[in-house]
Amino acid sequence: MIKYKWFEAGEPYEDCAAIRKEVFCDEQKYPVEAEFDELDNVTPHLVVYKDGEPVGTGRVVYVDKNTCHIGRIAVKKMCRGEGLGAKVVEELLRRVKDDNIPTVTIEAQTYAEGFYNKLGFKAINHEVIYDLHIPHYKMILNFEK
Repeated sequence: MIKYKWFEAGEPYEDCAAIRKEVFCDEQKYPVEAEFDELDNVTPHLVVYKDGEPVGTGRVVYVDKNTCHIGRIAVKKMCRGEGLGAKVVEELLRRVKDDNIPTVTIEAQTYAEGFYNKLGFKAINHEVIYDLHIPHYKMILNFEK
């Protein structure tokens, strides 16, 4: 059974942090001090639970009244290929829509461009942006009002 839980700004988000550490730090070799930042304490975090186990996460950063940025999207390796990544993004986007924010940006790892295209995102210009050693594209999704 899949369940979603939001951790609001300032709430402890241990399950989210554990997933990010496993995926970004252990697998992708991001330094822990680079993975966790000042935005973590002021943004809402989503955790997806499968049969009670935390398996996926993401966060929403509110830029202004018309724009937000979703990021730190991760799914544990053992659960990839089950559609959980799409569920994470769809739930993040549901919240953004509920907040009436029309524009969503993401910095997606370049290999995941097709995944985000299927969810409605488009690469802005295919300029590669490096987050430490991993290449990303800036992508955008605009909701129709």
